Amino acid sequence: MTAIASNPPYVADSERESLPVEVREYEPARALFAGRTGLEFYVRLVPAALPLLVSGGWLTMEIGHGQRDAVGALLQGADWDGVEFIADLQGIPRVAVARKR
Repeated sequence: MTAIASNPPYVADSERESLPVEVREYEPARALFAGRTGLEFYVRLVPAALPLLVSGGWLTMEIGHGQRDAVGALLQGADWDGVEFIADLQGIPRVAVARKR
């Protein structure tokens, strides 16, 4: 079995000012901001993971608040099954898990 785990940047550039000052001023920007939509990393990672995983291998990714549906849409199709989302302690989906067929 193979697995890929990722904690990518997922904050949209437009959300910069909404972050707590201690995050936006002291965390590295490249660790936080993904681009215009916040989904740019997932758009590249999901297809790039396929050739690296064997059948039955797992892709796990931390996701941002409100990104469940968009990331789920990227994981739809013939290549993935067992797509699940794991919520944090506040009930917010924070981890996407998918198994390669």
